[in-house]
Amino acid sequence: MNTVALLRAESGTSPSGTGSFSYFANFTVLVSNLAFDKIVQVLTHDPISNAWTFHPCTFSASVPGNGELWTLHLGSPPVDQFVIQYQVLGNTFWDNNSGFNYLL
Repeated sequence: MNTVALLRAESGTSPSGTGSFSYFANFTVLVSNLAFDKIVQVLTHDPISNAWTFHPCTFSASVPGNGELWTLHLGSPPVDQFVIQYQVLGNTFWDNNSGFNYLL
């Protein structure tokens, strides 16, 4: 198992109820459970403001092989690219799609 890996990412729009649409993005990340204390985050890029922002993931479930699933749901603003960061035991691990960033 990789130390950190993106399992799923999806984005889209949903009706806001006021005649417009709201943006959303969902992420599922798999990490190796190396220690109890850890930080799993998605670093997203907003194409409108050109800003990069960290968003903390939430623990979802333990999986066989000493893994954990972490999830994140985001609303607006939109995301056009992102990478995953995992901090544990004083180390930082990245899943950046082999240096190409993930695109939505």
